[in-house]
Amino acid sequence: MDMEKDVFAEQPYGKAALQKLAPVQENFRLLGLIPLEHIPALMRSCSAMINPSFFEGWSTTVEEAKSLGTRMLLSDLRVHREQCHDALFFDPTKPDALAELMADFVPLSESDRTIIAESAAEQASERTRLFAQEFCKLVTQVVESK
Repeated sequence: MDMEKDVFAEQPYGKAALQKLAPVQENFRLLGLIPLEHIPALMRSCSAMINPSFFEGWSTTVEEAKSLGTRMLLSDLRVHREQCHDALFFDPTKPDALAELMADFVPLSESDRTIIAESAAEQASERTRLFAQEFCKLVTQVVESK
């Protein structure tokens, strides 16, 4: 079976689209499956996280990037907009829309990234605290209703 043909032939981000990226491909690495313990370092070291998904239930990559203060380029899905209000959004069926966002993207300075990461860590702690508080309330309600 020709996996490349089967997987890429009819997709908007197929082989032809990837070949158009040849002039910039030295700036990208397709990493495949990443061990969980490597994710924080990768997220902290990248200029932005790109999620070109056509469907998401609730994206863990968005939550990870948010918690680490990593900027995001996300496909324009309702769930992505719900999860992250300050991302840059693009139509996942239009590779040129993503290419335009990437061409216009200006990476942050190291000092700005540090400030944003510190703020994101505080916000992540607060989100965790609020979730735990709500979860405990829910458990208490269920136990008391029996």
